Amino acid sequence: LVAVEEARTLSVRQPHSPPPRQTQTKPSNNKQMEVEELDWAASTKEHDALTRAFEDYGNNVEKVRSAMNTCQKTLAKQKRANKDFAKLFAKQRKEEKITEEEYTNLMAQLAERHKFHARVTNALPMNTGMFLNTMLGTVNVTLPHMGDRFKYKSEYEQMKFKGTIAIIVAALIAVYFQSRLIDTIFYFGLGTYYVMVTVREFILIANGSRIKLWWRVHHYVAILQALVLIEWPDGPTYRQFRENFLFFSLYLGAVQLLQYNYQQAQLYRKRSLGKADPMETTTDLPNRSTFGVLIVALFVAYLFQLTNAWKLFDIGRNHGGEWQVWACAILFGFLGLGNVVTTLLVLRSHARGREHDD
Repeated sequence: LVAVEEARTLSVRQPHSPPPRQTQTKPSNNKQMEVEELDWAASTKEHDALTRAFEDYGNNVEKVRSAMNTCQKTLAKQKRANKDFAKLFAKQRKEEKITEEEYTNLMAQLAERHKFHARVTNALPMNTGMFLNTMLGTVNVTLPHMGDRFKYKSEYEQMKFKGTIAIIVAALIAVYFQSRLIDTIFYFGLGTYYVMVTVREFILIANGSRIKLWWRVHHYVAILQALVLIEWPDGPTYRQFRENFLFFSLYLGAVQLLQYNYQQAQLYRKRSLGKADPMETTTDLPNRSTFGVLIVALFVAYLFQLTNAWKLFDIGRNHGGEWQVWACAILFGFLGLGNVVTTLLVLRSHARGREHDD
């Protein structure tokens, strides 16, 4: 035991020898400089390639700009010439200087030119209008590639769908809490939604979409109506109309969702058959699927608008009150009548199109 204890004491007192150090070989200065020179050479080649690519980009941009100006000037000249030729051919046919077959052939050629001119017009930058110039300034919003245009149009459709859902949720919140502050936030959101829709629609029009003038006017009036509602002070006249407007907003949101689903399905079918333009939107009514439930729902919404106008006129006549009562009455009446007339015209146009197809 004594021997074992002495051995332990000796092992504690003697320090452990450190492990042998591994010698690390450092690269020579020549090899390190060689690596750095290779990296710098590769970076220099990339920089030179970038310089050449940027010069080519600048030259191509100038070529595109020059070609665009040439197309715009030639297109305007060709459009005027086509009108003159159409009058000339009609006169020659009337004077029997050309046969009926020649006249038909010439007019068919003019029709083909007109279609090609429409394609060129859609590809070139367009006048964005006073509203977009006021909002964005003088800027070219034409997207050069059709894929980018279609993507932007799809984003516009999704924005309308999500915005409608947000309006329905906000209207439900306003109905439940019954607070003038919440009402103001709802009206502000409603006006913001129509501003966003209007801006995007003008950009779509500049990229070839065909959106009826009435729907643009409708959005202007809706923005003005939201501003009037924000300015309307809380009081007896406001309280008499408040629930009408909120329930109208809920119903209109539900109808817009129904209309969106119907029109998306119809638009998808027409595109799959090659009967719809890629930039066609769901703003206008399709020709068949809107009959039935959707047509009834739309006209009930328009009747709701006219009823709101009548109620506001009655409030203003019997109780007097603020100028906002009369302003909202006029705006509701204008929107209701405009929607009815426009929808009837669209239905008549599509009915004529079906008769022509049949």
